[in-house]
Amino acid sequence: MEEAAKTFDKMGENGLKPNIVTWTTLISGYVHNGYWNEALKLFRELLKEDLRPNFVTISSVLPACSELAALFHGKSIHAHIIRNIFGYSYTFIANALMDMYIKCGLMKYGEQIFARILKKDVVSWNTMIHGYAIHGRGKDALDCFHEMQVQGIEPDGVTFIAVLSACTHTGLVEEGWRYFNQMSLDYGIMPTGKHYACMVDLLGRAGLFDEVEGIIAQMPLEPTASLWGALLASCMNHGNVEMAEYAAKNLIELQPQNPGNYVLLSNIYASAGRWKDVNTVRESMANREIKKWPGCSWVEIKNEVHAFTSSGREHPDIEKIIGMLKTFTACMEVEGYVAERLSLLHDVEDEE
Repeated sequence: MEEAAKTFDKMGENGLKPNIVTWTTLISGYVHNGYWNEALKLFRELLKEDLRPNFVTISSVLPACSELAALFHGKSIHAHIIRNIFGYSYTFIANALMDMYIKCGLMKYGEQIFARILKKDVVSWNTMIHGYAIHGRGKDALDCFHEMQVQGIEPDGVTFIAVLSACTHTGLVEEGWRYFNQMSLDYGIMPTGKHYACMVDLLGRAGLFDEVEGIIAQMPLEPTASLWGALLASCMNHGNVEMAEYAAKNLIELQPQNPGNYVLLSNIYASAGRWKDVNTVRESMANREIKKWPGCSWVEIKNEVHAFTSSGREHPDIEKIIGMLKTFTACMEVEGYVAERLSLLHDVEDEE
């Protein structure tokens, strides 16, 4: 991307004016490579030029808003769509817009756009089913899938990932098995690693570890890191240390430098009071020079993105925020809240 940006800049230096295709190509490149802030910044620069973004430009930049949950920017682009009469006749623009609102938490807006799409394709339906799933509305997701079949739209592999995710989020084990088998029997879609990971997640959350072992043993594919990760997380929820060690061993072989895997295993040991094993995991991380980077989250308020890291104090209003958190914590304790300390490391004080 650095070389692409340099080439873009040199065009102006050499007297060549980038056209809309050039701008769109660079924006799309940023999005595909995960440089979402850069994509939005470039789009804003484009709007200052004497150029008009076309429907390809719009559909290229919207995923950046989705990934950043940048609702203000997404709404601005939506307004641009309306002003330039793109409407919802371009299905792929409507799909991208719908995905943006859903990932920004506005499921209602996603539903409204879905209802207005003139020609819904399989991506339209997949986006809606997945949206219901991530918002915990499993029944709505399955109803949407059934309506998709009634409308004669052929589901694909992505559809079934969304459907299985909906079953996972709502604990529908029997339904999950039915849809998993329906893939190959009714539609000739062979399950991929992602489908198997969804099933392991579904069964693991339900505590059905015997069924998990069975499906892993019968897999015609090599288990993926996402599958082992889902299993490890389920072991944490159910306190299954033996299965956790089995999952962690395979996961660390695939992702030896991922600190999250070690931390999760360490927490499982801590919950079981196996402090010697906790220290062993810590030592393994130190020997491999693996560091746990702090988590980061952000929220957009009044057209400004506020980012927060664990233990970070960079925000200008951090003291007010901490004061408010203390107030909330006090109110919670009055209501009977007791902190879960099972997974705390043995050399960490309760207050810390």
